[in-house]
Amino acid sequence: GAMNTRRSVTCMLPVVVLLLPCSLAIGAQGPLLPTLARLDALKLASIEGNVPVRYSKGVSRDVASALAGRIAECRGLLAAAAGRPSIVLALLDRSDWERVSDRPYGMPHHGAADSPYVIVIPQSWRDAAPMFTGVRTHLAGALGEQGVDRYVYLAALHEVGHLLTDAALETTTEAIRTRFPFWYGEFLANYFADA
Repeated sequence: GAMNTRRSVTCMLPVVVLLLPCSLAIGAQGPLLPTLARLDALKLASIEGNVPVRYSKGVSRDVASALAGRIAECRGLLAAAAGRPSIVLALLDRSDWERVSDRPYGMPHHGAADSPYVIVIPQSWRDAAPMFTGVRTHLAGALGEQGVDRYVYLAALHEVGHLLTDAALETTTEAIRTRFPFWYGEFLANYFADA
């Protein structure tokens, strides 16, 4: 069905706080960055458009299309002078995820090593990595069981926020993390995502 796209920075705060320890641990690893070539090798279903989507079998085409539309709107906010990054969205089940990324299943993230940038979002948090149990329980209590996956899909907008911040500052997320406190980059990503 349709995806509820209402969101606010304040509702993202608990998830950012809960995911922060996971992000710090994962950020210290040498990542296997998602690339369009790895996604295309899986021969996933796709939607072409302003923000192309690659998605696993169990993902609803309507959800994938709606989320791509929201990402296109966010991307369109960035002034043309700063350059609008080219973005591909990947909504993946556990099996496809493990062939594309070294991140634990369920950790939304982006790869900025090549163009286009690839944003990777889990199909569902029902079978996310055990490290997300506390976050998932918190979200289920706050939003109801059905709201958890819709909320996690909105994390794609946070990842777009990182890419927009990178483009506006003409740098990378990793470089921002070396120049500013960790929370600053996460705040900017939420700010852009909620604009």
